[in-house]
Amino acid sequence: MSDETANLSALLRGVFEHSPTAIYMHDTAGRWVYANPECCRALNVSPEAVASHTPVRDTLPPRVADAILRN
Repeated sequence: MSDETANLSALLRGVFEHSPTAIYMHDTAGRWVYANPECCRALNVSPEAVASHTPVRDTLPPRVADAILRN
C-alpha cells in the first residue's frame, strides 16, 4: 500500500469512526461488513457482531433488519 493510500485510508477511518451519523455496510449475503460506533450504539449492535460478520437478521428485529438490508 502506498503512503498516499495509507493516509487516505486513515483519514476515512477517522471520519467514519467519529461521525455522529450511523454508517454501515453489509455484503450481498446480508452479513455485517462495517458499522461505526454511532451505528452500533443506535441499533444496539455489538462491535463484535459486526467484526465477526454476523448476519444482520441475527442481530436486529425483523423490521429493522429489512430496512437495513434494503439499503
